[in-house]
Amino acid sequence: MDGTEMEILHSMRRSPADRAEVLTGAVRQNMKFGQFEMVAIAMQEVASAAWGVAGGDVEPVALRAAAEKALGQLDTQTSCSVERVMLREVIDQASTECTVVTVPDDAFVTGPECLLAHMADLETESEI
Repeated sequence: MDGTEMEILHSMRRSPADRAEVLTGAVRQNMKFGQFEMVAIAMQEVASAAWGVAGGDVEPVALRAAAEKALGQLDTQTSCSVERVMLREVIDQASTECTVVTVPDDAFVTGPECLLAHMADLETESEI
């Protein structure tokens, strides 16, 4: 892996928004050249899903699916090794994010509610 690929991977690992920005940059870069338009089109869906994950509107599983699909599309291209590295990184990150268990918003108890529950427990214990 060369320095450019390492820098790209480092940028993608900072945050979901940085990952989306790097992927969008890859789309822009490939759109500059007609022979790479197919690569840009494949990367566009991944960049779009990455922005959705960064904004909380899309689940990581959709990002992983988009990256796997794009990686399959790039198998027919000969000169897109950097994009393949990026897509493999997206797949790895999204797979990790899919395993993270999120806590529902209603699982949190505020301080006053916690104090009232504790006081009720103490009252019940003192009656026994």
